[in-house]
Amino acid sequence: MREQTARCHGSHLDHIDRLLELQRERLGTLEQQWNTELEELCTAFNTEREQMVSQHRQECAYLEDVDFAMEQSHKEVNADTRQEFMSTRNDIKNRNMEEKNALRVHFGGEAEDLWHVIQEAVWSYTGLHAKPQRHLPDSSDPGRVQRV
Repeated sequence: MREQTARCHGSHLDHIDRLLELQRERLGTLEQQWNTELEELCTAFNTEREQMVSQHRQECAYLEDVDFAMEQSHKEVNADTRQEFMSTRNDIKNRNMEEKNALRVHFGGEAEDLWHVIQEAVWSYTGLHAKPQRHLPDSSDPGRVQRV
């Protein structure tokens, strides 16, 4: 019976060793599959990442070009508008000066004649209405003279 127990025990250990070997093979196969899938995922991820980075760079370059073009367009429009404004401003100034000169020529002699008439009227008025004024000493300040 000891021999039989020993054989059974030996057979059992052989089966356990074989089962252990099968489990190691299975684990090795699963680890290999895991590594293969991991490499595939990493490769796909890196490829997609590189595509996204490349697309981002292209879009950034495009936006920089658009920004530059918009700035140039804005500068051109601003320069054109400023030139048009200055031209219109100068036209208005010139027209204003021409009108001013025309009015000065038209009314200049007449205004001068009227100014002389007004001055003569003032002189004649002051000459007619001027009355002798008496001067009295100011009581608050002995050196000052008060007009009456």
